[in-house]
Amino acid sequence: MKYYDTFPNIARDTETENKCNELINKGIEEVYVNKTRDDIILVEEGKEYLVYMYKNNLGDYWLMTGKNAVREYNSENNTILNNNTGQWEDLSEYIK
Repeated sequence: MKYYDTFPNIARDTETENKCNELINKGIEEVYVNKTRDDIILVEEGKEYLVYMYKNNLGDYWLMTGKNAVREYNSENNTILNNNTGQWEDLSEYIK
């Protein structure tokens, strides 16, 4: 919970925080969750990906969220996969 003391402007997920504190108080140190969102991108070994990040006002880099935050990359023809349409797009269109 020190993170929230350092960054008080970050929204807290009190429900999850309360569940974590309850588990810690019971002596449970590790919890495994086998649940994913419907729009998750499954990263496969041997493939290349681009990950979209942004720099916040504190100077930290954060991972973008959403279906196109992680996109498969094809270095042979410099294209990225649009996860919404399933179409390959020229990466040069995104570089400005």
